[in-house]
Amino acid sequence: MTAYGITIRDTASPAIEALIDGLNDPALKTAVGEAGKLILMEHFEQKNATGSHKAATRLGAKPTGLYAEFAQATSWQRSGADVLLSIAHPAIAQRYYGGTIKPVNRKYLTIPANSAAYGKRARNLRSQLVFMFRMRNGAPAPVALIHKKYKNQKRVPSSGVYYWLVKSVTQSADHSVLPTDAKMLDGVQDQLQDWLTAKINAAG
Repeated sequence: MTAYGITIRDTASPAIEALIDGLNDPALKTAVGEAGKLILMEHFEQKNATGSHKAATRLGAKPTGLYAEFAQATSWQRSGADVLLSIAHPAIAQRYYGGTIKPVNRKYLTIPANSAAYGKRARNLRSQLVFMFRMRNGAPAPVALIHKKYKNQKRVPSSGVYYWLVKSVTQSADHSVLPTDAKMLDGVQDQLQDWLTAKINAAG
């Protein structure tokens, strides 16, 4: 009688075990977090470099570099089994979601009217400025902050108006502030694929 022996070598299990172990590896979360952070920072840097500065352009002013600030404020952290990406900047939510802005502890918002005022707080220029009044509902009301040399003049040139005074401003939502979900997912998946491939190859 002839005997036949069959030897089955399981080459898949080590790779699968490595994959399962890899999913719980803190290094995986680091790879995902760093990938997400990089995608966000590159997006902000591109926005900063390609002229997303409508107000600055309109006023002929140097951009304040808000998107560069967003990039610097980007970070990630582990949150249980998840990776949390965050942009710790007070302006990001307003830009993304839009909405109405109202003054807090003061009567008016100050909207820059020329390049000298753009990117500066009105209180930092207070020694140079005075109120300009106009008649509203039969009474004088402040409508702007102008350079003090134009005080009491009937005509003020546009260069002399530093800030318009308003009770509120409503901004439209701008979802282009952040990368699309598809761009974020593609970038993270690419990084994840590279990491898992290296993990499986290392397991033999």
